[in-house]
Parts: sequence; structure tokens; C-alpha cells
Amino acid sequence: MIQQAWEVIAFVCVIITTLGGAGAIIVSIIKWWRQPDKTRDEMLKEHEKKLDNDHKRLQELEESNKIMMQSMLALMSHAIDGNHIEDLKQARDDLQKYLIRR
Repeated sequence: MIQQAWEVIAFVCVIITTLGGAGAIIVSIIKWWRQPDKTRDEMLKEHEKKLDNDHKRLQELEESNKIMMQSMLALMSHAIDGNHIEDLKQARDDLQKYLIRR
């Protein structure tokens, strides 16, 4: 009777060990299967950061170009007729503010 109890206990332990090993193998297969998803997600996050930085840089360039064009327009207006001094002063102040903020 005790012999049979030990055999049952040993059999249960073997089954538990086998199932645990099989479970570990299944988990490793699932991790291997999902690895491309994780790699892709990390790559997408990096690309999103780069795109955000590029977007900010483009906005700064657009603002810079706008201020430069306004300054050039004020200079051309002044050079043509000698007037528009107030526009020139305003363009200078705008350019100065922009350069200081930068």
C-alpha cells in the first residue's frame, strides 16, 4: 500500500515536471513569435520621435523664413521710395525678438 502511494506521488511529480517544462517551451515559443512585434513597435517609437523633431524644426524654419521675408519686403519698400520707415522699424524689432528667443 505504501509502495503504491509512493508510486502515485512519483507519477504526479513527473506529470507536474513534464507540464511545467512543456509550459516553459510554449511560453518561449510565444515570446519568439511576438518578438517582431516588439521590435517593430520600438522602431516606430523611434521614428515618431524623429518625425516630431523634424516637425518642430520645420516650424522654426517657416517662422524664420516669414520674418526674413517681411524684413526684405520692408527693405525693398524703403529702398524704392525712401518711405516706410515705421515698417522698417517694425521689421527690425520682429527680427530682433526672433533672434533673442532663439
